[in-house]
Amino acid sequence: MGIVLDFLKTEGKKTFKELGFGPVDALILSQLTYLNYDAAFTSFDGESQPLPLLAITPFAKSGLLFKDIRSTKECERLYFLFLKSRRYMGTQLSYFVNDIDQEAEKQFSAVVFGLSDGTDFVAFRGTDNTIVGWKEDFNMTFMYPIPAQTESVKYLNKVAVSSKRPLRVGGHSKGGNLAVYSSAKCDPKVKERIIEIFNLDGPGFRQEFFDNPDFIEIKNRVKKFIPCSSIVGMLMLNQGNYIVVDSNKNGFMQHDLFNWQVENGDFIYKETVRNSSILLDRTVSDWLSSLDDTKRKIFFDTLYSLIKQTNVKTLFEFNDQKRKNARIILHAAKAIDPQTRKFVINAFASFLLFAPKEYKNIKLLNIKKSKNQANKDKA
Repeated sequence: MGIVLDFLKTEGKKTFKELGFGPVDALILSQLTYLNYDAAFTSFDGESQPLPLLAITPFAKSGLLFKDIRSTKECERLYFLFLKSRRYMGTQLSYFVNDIDQEAEKQFSAVVFGLSDGTDFVAFRGTDNTIVGWKEDFNMTFMYPIPAQTESVKYLNKVAVSSKRPLRVGGHSKGGNLAVYSSAKCDPKVKERIIEIFNLDGPGFRQEFFDNPDFIEIKNRVKKFIPCSSIVGMLMLNQGNYIVVDSNKNGFMQHDLFNWQVENGDFIYKETVRNSSILLDRTVSDWLSSLDDTKRKIFFDTLYSLIKQTNVKTLFEFNDQKRKNARIILHAAKAIDPQTRKFVINAFASFLLFAPKEYKNIKLLNIKKSKNQANKDKA
């Protein structure tokens, strides 16, 4: 039993012929999207010509590749183990893009990994540490499509024109959502070339997306993996066939891919998610159902406007002076018009009221399951 770093140590010696491409490979490539490639790709033209991963090693050794990213030490170890592995030898990067637009509330980043098995893995980055990136996530509750989803379709179509190889598409968190959305909405000829789609603990969609023929056409190629106490992956609606992975952490820390459990070249799987995940999912669903799109927009726009008063651009910046920023937010809240302030407070209160109700429902459901199991055992 181990984590993805242990996979690289043991299975990194095997080629894709010896061990076929699997979900842990998708996890590794999805995690690598979070590296700070901006410096490297301004020095090389990674769009017109693929860039060998080895070429960006100087940026890794200087620390630039890991600047301002989460799980810095783990990402550094991942990169160098990846680089030394026989499995990923010769991997090339291309079409890196990192587009953050404060006004459009868009955070979009992606890169293509050219693998030695003759395929390309189109990897979408999840929500980074930018405030606007998190705001765009919340926009999913009332906006369809969000800017990053629209951008992901353009990106996949563009990549496919250049690459004639079979495609896999994937990502973590919002990146997983973008992988599914772009695969569903891309050009028909591109869709035919997609082998698999990996959604690693990414949020779901509105029902209208699942009912659309575009999604129905690719749904059997979608593989959604969530940790046993998933929070992000249980948000919005899911198509119901997600696969549960064991984790060595609890709560939101399970969203971190470095905490997913691996053994014998694959994930360690669980039968179902924990009650805490079901509770949060139902509470959020109940709460969102109580608000129409207009009210959801007012709620999240108001919170975002308060955070913007701090002038911070990233979560790191916010945490550096969190007490000062908290005071700024509280002061700014006083300036909100009374009607909006009352609505936001009531919306918070209603969310808290839904949790006890769903907790009771889950408890009753578990009692019923236990009784049914006991009756089966007696029989």
